[in-house]
Amino acid sequence: NAALADIAISGSTEWHYVSFGSKDATLDGDSFSQDSEIHFKFTNKTDSGLTIGYTAEMESDAGAGGIDESSLSISGGFGKIVLGQNDGVATAYAIEAEDATAEESAGSMASATIRTDTDISLDETDNNKIAYTLPAMGGFKMGVSFEDSGAGSAAANKTDITAVGASFTADAGGSTVTLGGATVTQENSAGADTDAQTIGVKVVAGAATFYAS
Repeated sequence: NAALADIAISGSTEWHYVSFGSKDATLDGDSFSQDSEIHFKFTNKTDSGLTIGYTAEMESDAGAGGIDESSLSISGGFGKIVLGQNDGVATAYAIEAEDATAEESAGSMASATIRTDTDISLDETDNNKIAYTLPAMGGFKMGVSFEDSGAGSAAANKTDITAVGASFTADAGGSTVTLGGATVTQENSAGADTDAQTIGVKVVAGAATFYAS
């Protein structure tokens, strides 16, 4: 019931100027780009103590397709279940070196198998999926998500995506250390699966933060 729910509205925008010097004519030159979103979040609590949430993220850029993500969440002592169009769990646990500059990027490909970025992206589809996060146990957190591409097996590119991620945070001599990792498998009805893995560490010592991935 939206009328009884707590409602939060927020927004974000990024504006980019990119200057490329490349022998590849399709990349060479200057360009502008923008990525903006408006987030609507509703939360409510049931009489049984469950927390129900609904989130919708609207792309505010012209031609971006309107609603970007839309999902329902149910959380309690058992953990949290998310149903709907949202990222898989891998990005929530992956520690990437680019976090130092707060950038989010799937990265460009340096070759067929090597990225110039340490992020993990196979489950960043915003397609309909189910995700489950265990309740936090001390400094340990873990989640799993599954995306079913639908019925039928005729299409060779029909894919299901399974993602698992985990992290552990502990104090070490006055510093806070977090280890995080994730693995994603994108299945293919033709038999050619695609896998991605990432593992990283974040160390916070006073005003200094160190990332390795």
